[in-house]
Amino acid sequence: MRTRGWLARERELAAVGRLLDEPDDGPRGLLMVGEPGIGKTTVCAAAMDLAGDRGYLVLATRGSQSETGLSFAGLTDLLDEAADGLLRELPEPQRIALEVALARRMPGPAAGGQREVGMAVLAVLRRLCEHRQVLIVLDDVSWVDTPTVEAVRFALRRMRTEPIRILGTLRLDQIASALWREIPVDELRLEPLNAGAIEQLLSSRLDLTLPPRVLRALVERTAGNPFWALEVGRALARQPGGPTIDLPLPASLIAVVTERLTGLEASTRAALIAVSALADPTVSLALQALDSVVANPGKALDVAVTVGVVVETAGKLRPAHPLLGYAALEALPPGGRSALHRRLAEIVKDPEQRARHMAVAAEPPDAEVAVALDEGASVARARGATGGAAELVELAVDFTPPDDRWALCRRRLEAAEVLYAVGEPERAARYVDENESADMPPDLRRRTLPFRTELTYWARGAPAAQELIRCTIAEARDDQHLHAVALAMASDVGDGRGGDRD
Repeated sequence: MRTRGWLARERELAAVGRLLDEPDDGPRGLLMVGEPGIGKTTVCAAAMDLAGDRGYLVLATRGSQSETGLSFAGLTDLLDEAADGLLRELPEPQRIALEVALARRMPGPAAGGQREVGMAVLAVLRRLCEHRQVLIVLDDVSWVDTPTVEAVRFALRRMRTEPIRILGTLRLDQIASALWREIPVDELRLEPLNAGAIEQLLSSRLDLTLPPRVLRALVERTAGNPFWALEVGRALARQPGGPTIDLPLPASLIAVVTERLTGLEASTRAALIAVSALADPTVSLALQALDSVVANPGKALDVAVTVGVVVETAGKLRPAHPLLGYAALEALPPGGRSALHRRLAEIVKDPEQRARHMAVAAEPPDAEVAVALDEGASVARARGATGGAAELVELAVDFTPPDDRWALCRRRLEAAEVLYAVGEPERAARYVDENESADMPPDLRRRTLPFRTELTYWARGAPAAQELIRCTIAEARDDQHLHAVALAMASDVGDGRGGDRD
């Protein structure tokens, strides 16, 4: 195996081997849990090599904090290449939905939904499984965007005999998503490395050999965390007179990372910040983000890659470790953070990304940001990313100026519609309540009464829906249109006076 030599993760790799060699048909999973920096991503890479050696087709994505709001970013990683020869075999609604989700086609007037995307993912995975066993890798799964996770979950729930395996990694402080309840899953906690493994790690990565007493002190103080050990090893290597047991150890991991960032040149740190803040950081986009910020954007990126804080693969960039990117962004003062996101909002093309950057850069209320969030939500819904759209429409409500009564009512209803679509009727009903108390414009009351009645019925029961109809009928004597709509709804759910739906 190609990456196994210095890992010292025999227990974890043995668990991966059992997952891959499991003879039973149908989906099976392994969820590896550990603290930040413990080596989950490194074990994932080794597991992918192991799967490749066994003839598996490996579909992988790595979650990123900056990409959690980028709908179907993970699905693009998983299926962009694998689906090439299969798209034409899909039924047209599924093919179009998947092409839109993978950003291969612009959304059309008849927007597909999460179900169509899920059905397309199911069809693609089934066809792939006809020829080879498939391993899906979801590294840092809590940071994989929700629409991707839901599409995979939709497919797994319907697979019975297909030879598919799922490998995921999760931080200790995060909660496993509902995806892992759909299939038999083993959970494995990654333990700290021992002194021998840390010694090999320092030698292979840093060409650093420590005296036994210093090594023991390092392992004890870092609790065997490989990321901590590497960071401290770099600090030891810079010590005048060579490493001693007087370790230059900050009190926490964040302090270690901050020390690493402090040692960077300003332009290198700016490159790391730009890459960390972008949801889809290509080289060209990162260069645009650095333009006018540093004297030589290309050199800044090159240095960031050379010193090991940014990694480049096939034109895509990412922080060398998620904690580096997180710490770099958190270290920015509020004004600097706002300026960064305003700049990024001007260069990104995707309306979803643009809206999110604008929202981070501004303080509500802000009518311009609210409009951008509207546009981003529309794109997300058109792509079938209903969960992402829900987040954006709720932000749009928050950013709407209170005196823009019509826009506020409309956006509350849009929020209610999207939340209802993703299965959160109680939260949806709260937005409807806010509109009722705010005295909705008459045309909006007429147009949305059927939805408001249906939502109230399913969120709070028939009596509440009937009360809504009774009040509407009583208040709409001078509005014949609204009165007629209310009577039509009464014929469906009843008005509490007999002849009810139940």
